[in-house]
Amino acid sequence: MIDIHAHVLPGVDDGPDTLEESITLVRSAVEQGVTKIIATPHHRPPRYDPKNVEEAYRLLKNRIKELNIPLELYLGREVYSDLNLIDMLQDIKPLNMVDSDYILLELPSLKIYPTHYTIFDELLQRNYRVVLAHIEKYPYLIDDYETLSYLIKLGFHTQINAKFVVTQTKKAIRAIKAGHVHIVASDAHDMNKRRYQLKEAYRIIARKLGTKIADQLFLENPNRVLNNQPLQVVLGEREKLSLIQRILCQI
Repeated sequence: MIDIHAHVLPGVDDGPDTLEESITLVRSAVEQGVTKIIATPHHRPPRYDPKNVEEAYRLLKNRIKELNIPLELYLGREVYSDLNLIDMLQDIKPLNMVDSDYILLELPSLKIYPTHYTIFDELLQRNYRVVLAHIEKYPYLIDDYETLSYLIKLGFHTQINAKFVVTQTKKAIRAIKAGHVHIVASDAHDMNKRRYQLKEAYRIIARKLGTKIADQLFLENPNRVLNNQPLQVVLGEREKLSLIQRILCQI
């Protein structure tokens, strides 16, 4: 699996405080079958100071190599869409995921303000490929199919957290079936409440919708982000599983 949204860098946001905690977190990712991670620390100054991000990334990447952990680490950001984001557009390239045109965008928790549509329009006009982070956290969006469908038709992509699949399975499956989800990621921060749950989430989706859909959400579309390719539309129609496939989904 490829995780495009994870807070694994030490000491830069509300993720791990130390390098040791970061290593524990990435080891847990590897144990769940993750081979590549895009580290996406919060970019929301002044709440989170971005000046140490590059150094923290190099520190963790080097330590992963030293310990021979079978994991490739890349750098991105989770960019908060506050109302001055439009003023940052000239300098937003370093905030993209890896060296792609993709940007992981966090929305306000309560509602989208009219100014946000100006921001959205600017991003699209500048050919940014926007991935809306953890859409399940925005009740005004995940429960409003009309607005969500409209944003997707405009060219936006969406990501849900593995925890959402595990804890609100019916709602997550309904969103996938509606074609409203492009990627499942961890949004992992720690080893407790915001731990890695990708393996369990993959099994649930594979069991309910088939391995083809699960692979699109956990591997194929995330890989397209890394390679700066257009994402596939995931239509979650259940495939018929053989007895062997159903058994494998339980392993």
